[in-house]
Amino acid sequence: MKRSISYFLAVFSMMALLAGCSRPMPAASTEPSQKPPEQTAAPVIQAGTWFVSGKDTAAYYFFDADGTSGRTASLENGTGLGFTYSIQDNEATFHMGASDMSTISTLEKTDDTHFTITWEDGRVENMTYVSDKGSEDFQFYTNEDLCRLAVAYYTKTTGEDAPQAAADTDPETVGIQLYVNTGDHNSNCAWYQVNRQTAKGTDVNTGAEIDLSTSDPVQKDEVPKESTAPATAASG
Repeated sequence: MKRSISYFLAVFSMMALLAGCSRPMPAASTEPSQKPPEQTAAPVIQAGTWFVSGKDTAAYYFFDADGTSGRTASLENGTGLGFTYSIQDNEATFHMGASDMSTISTLEKTDDTHFTITWEDGRVENMTYVSDKGSEDFQFYTNEDLCRLAVAYYTKTTGEDAPQAAADTDPETVGIQLYVNTGDHNSNCAWYQVNRQTAKGTDVNTGAEIDLSTSDPVQKDEVPKESTAPATAASG
């Protein structure tokens, strides 16, 4: 009798196990996976000083830490405008000065320190990060400043009459040409290369170190300059 009970218990257990295994598995979901849409990150312009250059542009852009405001300063004479801006995806909208009109541009980021900016009128300019200093702390000599200082330095050290002066628009090492226009060509007097932030550098012709910041600059109207054009080597 005990053997029979054990036998029936074994059979009952096997049937229960088979019944459990035969339960239907839940059907696989046919619903599409819910992935969040990809977001296009807006380029972030670091706060500080940027050099913006193009066909007709050579200026510093100072971007404030608030990410919405800044100001410009021309390398030629230091003049500029305040501005506000906003960025959505790769589109930047600028409001320059007191104008209610907005200017739209497209930003293409090369890396954190280089952008290409294409304005809605087709102009293409390059932006290069220069310094983390803002407009209150970043100091530089304009082309007008450097030309006046260079003429003063030249006349003081040579005793010659004041020549004409032209400076290029490099944001760091500026080439300054001093020359006399003889009518059919420019006769080169001196060629200086100086740092735009310190006015210190080299007399290219002699190799001597120079410091234009120690010069007593001549008056603005006493320098017949053509500093809007890049300096080029002169003959003579």
